[in-house]
Amino acid sequence: AQAILKVESGGRTHGEDGRIIIRFEAHIFKRYLGNDALFDQHFRYDQTRPWVNQQWRRTVNDTWQLIHTGKQADEWMAFDFANKLNTPASFMAISMGAAQIMGFNHARIGYPSAADMFTAFRDPLVQTIGFINFFLSDSALADAMRRKDWRTVALRYNGSGAVETYSALLEKAYKEL
Repeated sequence: AQAILKVESGGRTHGEDGRIIIRFEAHIFKRYLGNDALFDQHFRYDQTRPWVNQQWRRTVNDTWQLIHTGKQADEWMAFDFANKLNTPASFMAISMGAAQIMGFNHARIGYPSAADMFTAFRDPLVQTIGFINFFLSDSALADAMRRKDWRTVALRYNGSGAVETYSALLEKAYKEL
């Protein structure tokens, strides 16, 4: 569990500015937005690897800006803009807190909406409870963690994108801890 938290957020619950750690996923926002024309005006990403090279802009005349720069301010700018376009979709499209649980997993860990989950996750202790609930809701994930099967952990925790990269990071973090 500590290895997951280390890889996901460096174990941090909040950024230096006091806001919750997030990662805005443009490809997930597109799925929940349900308006491809509006999305295409403001967001783009690599179609073969959607988690790569995600960009956004406020207007069609603005320069494209990278979302995932390693700076929370950039994640928050993209999220805040998406939130103005469609609030429910924007909350579904962020991972949040130390465990970086995606908003679309809100029901899995006991919240009626992603926005409710976000509000609750302002409290670091609630983030820990959310992580425990996420872990307990998937017996195959728990089993893979016990066996140190990093590929399965990566797949079950983060999905099918970048399994090789993520599993290597998890194994390295586990060994360091």
